Amino acid sequence: MPHENIHNEENLGKVYDWKLMKKVLRYILPYKKLFVLATVFLLLSSALQLLVPYFFKLGIDKYIDDKTIPDDSRISGVMYLAIIIVAVLFIKTICEYGHVIVTQIMGQRAMLILRTQTFEHLNKLSLSYFDKNPVGRLVTRVTNDVEAINEMFSTILVASLKDILMFFGSIVVLLMLDWRLALISFSLLPVFLIVAMIFKKKVRRVFRDIRKYLARLNAMLTEDISGVKIIQAFRQEKRRREDYYKTNLNYYNAGIKQLVVFGIFRPLIDVITSVSTALVIVFAGISIMHSTMSIGTLVAFLLYIGYMFGPVVNMTQRFNIIQSSMAAAERIFNLLNEKPEIQENISTAGSHSESKGLVEFENVTFGYTEETDVLKNVSFKIEPGKSVAIVGPTGAGKTSIINLICRFYDTNSGIVKLDNSDVKNWKFEDLRKHVAIVLQDAFVFSRNVADNITLGDENISNEKLMHAAKMVQADSFINKLNDGFDEIMAERGATLSAGQRQLICFARALAHDPKVLILDEATSNVDPATESLIQNAIETLMKGRTSIIIAHRLNTIKKVDEIIVLDNGQILERGSHEKLFAQKGIYYNLCLMQYGKEIESETVTT
Repeated sequence: MPHENIHNEENLGKVYDWKLMKKVLRYILPYKKLFVLATVFLLLSSALQLLVPYFFKLGIDKYIDDKTIPDDSRISGVMYLAIIIVAVLFIKTICEYGHVIVTQIMGQRAMLILRTQTFEHLNKLSLSYFDKNPVGRLVTRVTNDVEAINEMFSTILVASLKDILMFFGSIVVLLMLDWRLALISFSLLPVFLIVAMIFKKKVRRVFRDIRKYLARLNAMLTEDISGVKIIQAFRQEKRRREDYYKTNLNYYNAGIKQLVVFGIFRPLIDVITSVSTALVIVFAGISIMHSTMSIGTLVAFLLYIGYMFGPVVNMTQRFNIIQSSMAAAERIFNLLNEKPEIQENISTAGSHSESKGLVEFENVTFGYTEETDVLKNVSFKIEPGKSVAIVGPTGAGKTSIINLICRFYDTNSGIVKLDNSDVKNWKFEDLRKHVAIVLQDAFVFSRNVADNITLGDENISNEKLMHAAKMVQADSFINKLNDGFDEIMAERGATLSAGQRQLICFARALAHDPKVLILDEATSNVDPATESLIQNAIETLMKGRTSIIIAHRLNTIKKVDEIIVLDNGQILERGSHEKLFAQKGIYYNLCLMQYGKEIESETVTT
């Protein structure tokens, strides 16, 4: 069952939410001058466009239709008006260009801030949030959703505002030209709006289906690409292709429905517009025959009717963009409203520039959900410089201990201490500066080797970097790369072997010189030959540091000062390898199950 924190991609929300819009507009407040400039350009371009039909009216009535004026004067008058119209249209084009450019610059700057803020906020959220939300959706928040809001800027601020001005401006001018004829042209406007509302409801339903099936297509595609090895290994290509085709067909059918809705709406609008135009021509024609209206007024009327109906059509057809942008804005602000579950206590967090490496658990109970406890009343103490291995079956709670030491999560009860101080009283930066982790799944960033080791820490000199790589014997393969330490890694270090990726992670831990070293099954992905290369380096790395090892290999476990046996979230046995093995209890059975061949080999050697 999806977690409640996972945002529903199919939820449409409100068509237009003013509260959301105010939040979006808040990002352009720093650019008030640009907004004023864009507004000036918009007003000028709209006013100039509304002037054009009037010039046509003037030209027809004063020069073309007026036979009392000499032909030369009529021709020169028409030419003069033509020049004025061209000049007006030229200035209008410049104003429209200025409005678009200024608005786009303002929108791009606002989106730069929003995109950066969203990225920074994601990095501050607790790990529990990422446990509950798919990575693909979170990436979409920073990319697609921000771009959707940017599209709303360009659509609403650039086009819709002008449409609104043109709509009401045309109504005012029509009433000024002839209020009786204007009322006749308005007679079908309610019908027009009713049709637009029906279209909006229909297209909303269709648009919801399109977005739903598109989200499913993307999810299937992401999952299948990630699991392509399993699909090929288990010969699932045909079944996955059939499943994808079904969803793709649903997406296609939804797209066809959208085309049908638009295909009915546009001709229907054209019919209503044509009927309104016909009514104006009929009544205007009668007025012209009775000499109560000029032909120029009729021509201007027809142009202004187009100005009046056009914006309504445009805004209706932009409904799906507005709907998508509002949904994107809602998802982004839901994300920005998320508070990290794990927060620094500013009032108690002190400065800890140095650490001895004393780690202590006092009656710690912890669970990732309220229903299940992963650790149950766990207590132990690791003296500075000592090494402890934590062993146990899968799900015993070994990794949870690491998560609590780094304060990726907080305990349900009990206290986790570093140097006799509750980790909740440590600043995140100080706490994690003194703790280094080497995980089973070695993560390599898409940057050069040197940056993967230093992680951009300017305090790590080039000499220290080289020394760390040499200590874990990673320098031998790094120097064979085309650009050595400057070699750019592929995504997740895809061009390196599992052992090489792990060596880089060991070098990373050594370069940051922590007081507490955590190895989480760190040698499980390393082949025996590579492990023999780094075993001495691990021992060197552990000297003078408090070391916590979730062990996979028996030769690593044997050399620690103490072994803690966890099962079902409880400590069942503690002691050295020899002591626990001699007891022939849980640890002895675990060794037989997991390290049977190694034990047998040791026995034969002995």
